[in-house]
Amino acid sequence: MKLADKSVVITGAGSGVGRASALLFAVAGAKIVVAVAAAVATFGRLDVMFNNAGVTGLKRGQMFEDHSVEDWQRLTDINFKGVFLGCKHAVKQFKAQGDGGVIVNTGSIAGMVGFGSVVYGSTKGAVNQITKGVAIECAPFDIRCNAICPGTMPLTNFILADAEKPFEAPPEDYVKFASTFQPNGRIITAEDCAFAALFLACDDSKNITGVLLPVDGGYIAR
Repeated sequence: MKLADKSVVITGAGSGVGRASALLFAVAGAKIVVAVAAAVATFGRLDVMFNNAGVTGLKRGQMFEDHSVEDWQRLTDINFKGVFLGCKHAVKQFKAQGDGGVIVNTGSIAGMVGFGSVVYGSTKGAVNQITKGVAIECAPFDIRCNAICPGTMPLTNFILADAEKPFEAPPEDYVKFASTFQPNGRIITAEDCAFAALFLACDDSKNITGVLLPVDGGYIAR
């Protein structure tokens, strides 16, 4: 019960990392909703903001120069603007409450190293940087801000084997190929990310802030 009676907002909780985190956080005792104002109205306060919603927007065979301004705008609005707004309103609520709070963002290893999918990686680089900036500026108010940075996740509908069949299980050869990206030879699952997010959300990590936690089987350590 690491989050017993905590009021938690998780965005993008309909599938993938968000869904796995919502289920795990509930087991850990959290009271979960998917909007900041609704959390405060229902439970009287906000304790944890998990800005998880995001998209790759990648089309099969698409290169950097193939991205349109509309592609860039969509990725920026969802992946970065969404995190900015989540952080902004969480910080305002935490300061109003006066007793601190926790923000967890979903960044990506694509925002830490050159990983392909350049525009997506750029938006995640922005997420990674806002995480560090908020952590430093808000540390005197006992507000922590960290990010999980997943590697290749072929079993969620986030990284798709077929963009036209987002909720179908990918073929075995695709999953096997995805496992080769990680030095430990294993794919990254939504549950792997959920456990990392839970650690950063609870008091077990009370002295950890401004950290980008790779969940990547050792990828960026190479």
